[in-house]
Amino acid sequence: MLAWLQELFIEPVAPRAPVAHGPSPATTFDPEGDIEAVVVGLSGRCGATTVAKGLALVLAGAAGRSANLVSLGTGSDDGASSSLGPLRVWRVPRALTDPTEVAQYGAVVARIAGGRGMGTLPTATVWDIPASEASAGAEAMREVGTVIAVARGDSDPVLSELAVGMLADRHERVLLVGNRVASPDDWAERASVCLPESRLAARLIGRGRFPGSALADPLHRLAVLLEAA
Repeated sequence: MLAWLQELFIEPVAPRAPVAHGPSPATTFDPEGDIEAVVVGLSGRCGATTVAKGLALVLAGAAGRSANLVSLGTGSDDGASSSLGPLRVWRVPRALTDPTEVAQYGAVVARIAGGRGMGTLPTATVWDIPASEASAGAEAMREVGTVIAVARGDSDPVLSELAVGMLADRHERVLLVGNRVASPDDWAERASVCLPESRLAARLIGRGRFPGSALADPLHRLAVLLEAA
């Protein structure tokens, strides 16, 4: 899990106190204002893409808000966009591998979509960065500031919390999401949100359809946390 984190840091990271994860005082989220966040996987096959798409679908459901998904590592020759349900999906061109170039592409997308204060209606932009592409997405994470780290539910919660602590030394806000968690009690003191296993819900999200299932509530809570920032 920590292999790609080591590539991001030239200087050693000083020891940190445990990261506190408490529930947000907000219970609903206000559609006013732009939102931008980076969803990054802590390991392969952790389901970061499902979390990113699901979060974007929740944000797209807020009154008047459009939502965009910026996908790194899925491959595209020209960076053109496509539709996925209510989402506009932008795939970072394969030719862009330098972290600065990747971040610049994302900034252009956000502005075209009307984010970062450029539009008249609120806009959400969610990055989908798998663990294998985290180094290329490092500058985008730094620029956006809000990072959602996704850990596999069968991974070590303590190690995941350590990874979040390392990321929090470099970014404004980091949230930990446990995905496909079988024992929520193991993650309760460490993860901001836990998602249960649901293959059907994941398939629906992959098709751009928000499922009325056990994933709806935790994804909505994640959106609330972003609004409360």
